[in-house]
Amino acid sequence: MFEVDSFQERYMDDEDDKRWLYRVLLDLANLKFPLLKPNLENNKDLSTLLDQVIADANEYDFLDDDELLIRYALYAVNRNETPMQNPELREAIGKSETIKIGIQDQSALADWVVRMKNLFNKQVLGVD
Repeated sequence: MFEVDSFQERYMDDEDDKRWLYRVLLDLANLKFPLLKPNLENNKDLSTLLDQVIADANEYDFLDDDELLIRYALYAVNRNETPMQNPELREAIGKSETIKIGIQDQSALADWVVRMKNLFNKQVLGVD
């Protein structure tokens, strides 16, 4: 029998989180977001991208918030970068009381923009 140190244990936990997140994203692609599927299947950097999503979730303390984690991952897979890798989003997120709140605020704003576009079929806030 062998001993697992804390670094190895955390890495194994991260791999489990990444596999879970991938399964959730694939289910969403199959059920609700068919345009997401090619981004999951054809992205050679997907593993690295999901590693970064998990790393950000650990760093900014939202790994246990499934809804926020999934929304963060959806953005990352669709844009091929995490919100924290996008300079404009990173700046907007950084203006909030905490990074987690900033990520929640930006996710809510993005959802609102999409709803307005779907309701009125108009560009909102310069976002197409």
